[in-house]
Amino acid sequence: MPRLGDAFAYSEALENTLLKAGLHWLLDFIAANQKRVRKRIQRTQEWVFSFDDQHRGVLNVFALHPRKTHHFTFNFTITPYHGEPVHLFLDEGMLLTKEERDASL
Repeated sequence: MPRLGDAFAYSEALENTLLKAGLHWLLDFIAANQKRVRKRIQRTQEWVFSFDDQHRGVLNVFALHPRKTHHFTFNFTITPYHGEPVHLFLDEGMLLTKEERDASL
C-alpha cells in the first residue's frame, strides 16, 4: 500500500480515482496540511472536494467525531474538475474513498 511520508497510507483504488478525475494533487495537498488540521481534528477527517457555481474548486474539511463539524475551507481558482463531489476520509493513518470507507464499516 502506498504511503505519503508520515502523513498517511492510501490505496491504489484511491490513487486511480484521483488520477481519473485529474485530482491527483489532492494527495500532496492533504498531506501538506496535516500538521494544521490535526491540531483541530484528532480523529476521523472528511475531505470533500467540489466546485461552486462559478466552477472554482472548493475543499472542505470536517471532523466526524463526536458529530460532523466544519473546520476548514480551501478555495482553488484553477481546477479542471467539474464532476460530482469527491469524499475522502482520513482515519487511523489511512486515506480512503467514500466507497472504501463504506465497505469497511
